[in-house]
Amino acid sequence: MEILIFLGFIVFVLWIIFKYYKTNIVRVIDARGYYRNGYGRLVHRDVAYKSVYNYPNEHKMRFRYYDVHHIDENKTNNHPNNLQVLTRWEHKKKHGF
Repeated sequence: MEILIFLGFIVFVLWIIFKYYKTNIVRVIDARGYYRNGYGRLVHRDVAYKSVYNYPNEHKMRFRYYDVHHIDENKTNNHPNNLQVLTRWEHKKKHGF
């Protein structure tokens, strides 16, 4: 019985470590120069969704239909004050496309 409790404890500790590792520690710069978290998601989009995006008051569409613009054009600066949520058209216009 003690062995099962010990094994359960070990599995629990490993799960906590894995969960923390996947969400907090791993930040990889991808080929385009953007940070990705442990799940492969773009960090600047997560930050913008939690801090900048305001649906339905300011932004009328769902978040997936918007681009996130780095105001200082530094792709690794993911501070909320540096991020701007724009429509795809507005974002392309800002970059001259």
